[in-house]
Parts: sequence; structure tokens; C-alpha cells
Amino acid sequence: MKIPQLNKIEKTIIVSCIIILILPILFTQFSIISLTKSGQYDEIGDALGGITAPFIGILTTKLLYLTLNQQNESNNFMIHEANFKLYKQEKTTNSFYYKHLKQFILQTSKIRTNSSWKKG
Repeated sequence: MKIPQLNKIEKTIIVSCIIILILPILFTQFSIISLTKSGQYDEIGDALGGITAPFIGILTTKLLYLTLNQQNESNNFMIHEANFKLYKQEKTTNSFYYKHLKQFILQTSKIRTNSSWKKG
């Protein structure tokens, strides 16, 4: 089974998510300050939220940008495909009418030729 290769953006997202998940553990378990009072946990939580919130916000913004970009590409592709189908349908329809018009003109010209030949 072949393992799919990750592109640069996917690697960045995975690394960012891992860092976001590991930072709270690092700050609370391996802290230089001893956390003996219960109120200090609240302060650490506020600090971690303040530290990680901008990174999460930037990551969210990047993911939203990528999503909108992909949606725009998908919409453009669908519009192009619909235009191509419409062009193909018009071409087929025009070809159909052209073929029948050509046959009609040939038949009417034969009728004119035959009728003028018989009269003369």
C-alpha cells in the first residue's frame, strides 16, 4: 500500500495542531514555578489561552482561506464544464439544423431544376 505524500500546507497544519496540543502539558507539568495554590491553575489557564489563542486564530484563518480558495476553484471548474456542455449541445444542434437545411436546399434546387427542364 502506497502512503500518500503530504504537501507543505498539510505538514504545517499537522505540526501546528501537535504544538497546540502539547504546549499546555509542557507549561503545566514542567513549570519552574510550583503550583501549590489552586488559584494559580486559573492563572496558568488564562496565560495558556492567551498564548495559544493567536496561533489558533491564525491557523483557523489559514484553513478558512484554503477552503474558500478550493471552493472558488471548484466553482470555476463547474462553470467551465457547464459552458463546455452548452457549447457542445449548441454545436450538435447547429450541425443538425445545418445538415437538414443543406438537404432541404439540395432537394429544392433539384425540384427547380427538374421542373424547369420539363417545361423547356
